Amino acid sequence: MFVQRTCLLLVFWIFLSHISQGHGKAMAVEGVLFVLAIFGWVALHECGHVLTARRFGIATRDITLLPCG
Repeated sequence: MFVQRTCLLLVFWIFLSHISQGHGKAMAVEGVLFVLAIFGWVALHECGHVLTARRFGIATRDITLLPCG
């Protein structure tokens, strides 16, 4: 599985946007953890597609996760 580097920029942007709006570090970390949890769920979802493809004899070389989907 490959996660594009721009995903890290998105996480950094989420953190900075919380800080710049005065939410504090705790809220910024919470926002980052929320986004990472969403990425985790998307990764699990895509792994489900890979397992289903394997069951039907379709080989999957890789999965690329982008910030936009």
